[in-house]
Amino acid sequence: MISLSIIIPVYKVENYIRRCLESVIAQEDSGVEMECIVIDDKGPDNSMDIVHDVISNYHGTIDFKVVVHERNRGVAAGRNTGAKMANGEYIMFIDSDDYLKPGCVKSLLGASKDYPQADVIIGQFYSVREQKPSYDYLSSPVLYDNKEEIHRNFLRVILDCFPWNRLLRRKLIVDNQLYFQEGTIFEDVIWSYHLFDKVNAVLLIPDITYVYENNPTSAMNSTKEKSTATVRSFVFFCNEMLDQPYKGMFVDHHLYVFNILMKAIDTRMHACVTPEVSLSLNLVRNRIFRETLLSGRIFLAMFFLTAFPPFNNILRFSWFRSHFDRLGSVIRSLTLRK
Repeated sequence: MISLSIIIPVYKVENYIRRCLESVIAQEDSGVEMECIVIDDKGPDNSMDIVHDVISNYHGTIDFKVVVHERNRGVAAGRNTGAKMANGEYIMFIDSDDYLKPGCVKSLLGASKDYPQADVIIGQFYSVREQKPSYDYLSSPVLYDNKEEIHRNFLRVILDCFPWNRLLRRKLIVDNQLYFQEGTIFEDVIWSYHLFDKVNAVLLIPDITYVYENNPTSAMNSTKEKSTATVRSFVFFCNEMLDQPYKGMFVDHHLYVFNILMKAIDTRMHACVTPEVSLSLNLVRNRIFRETLLSGRIFLAMFFLTAFPPFNNILRFSWFRSHFDRLGSVIRSLTLRK
């Protein structure tokens, strides 16, 4: 039986893809049966030539498969294609400009045997830009097996919203149709929101298993022409989360949605978006304020006034932007104390 299906969407990563694939091949010593599904998303460079060169010269035990999209469809579609083809007990996504640390698969699958109740096993990742690991406070595995605890830790960004660097039980993905929303920017956010609503247990391990490159030409990096699509996506995420809230978590939930809303407002302030998208942003801004006011949480509603003019001009100050999460934590504490 295949233990792990590694899924790699490929688009415009000719400077990175060889290293990514070689890091997968280096996992062969984990001693488990693996498949690696590479999705050709029709990039304009030589990425797929490099993929075919690496695979044709590989003669090991990992079963490499290449799937070709008929046109460029984006990373969300690539992940969905791979997930629907996967045969492994677990799925693992890799962004093709990143790479796995030696021993990654052995660490993650070993943890899955020690904690068989975990549907998601997350390792630490090392950020090249920040030059530090993600969970540098961890010294031993931490298991979250309470739904309320999982929800709270996601909303407080203790559990991040990246799809990579984690084992995902394939049955969980398939049974709950946990596929990525195609045609959106930052699709990881809403996917993770639904994922952490369905899992029964999440495990964090202290091992650094993944290196995050933050490629400036990556599909993750918004360009000026993507501003409207970015704001439209954020509005969609806000409305979907407000329509399907985590139960019993009003303050944490609305603060999380508000954080996304403010990112959309900040994007609109620095780039042109269409009038239609701008109107939809105003409507979701009004919605979150109205829901909070009607709930009787006046102090929280006052904080949400920073999304309205003229108060939203505070976003122009870097101090406010850099301390926004900390301010949110203070507001949460004051609101929950009442």
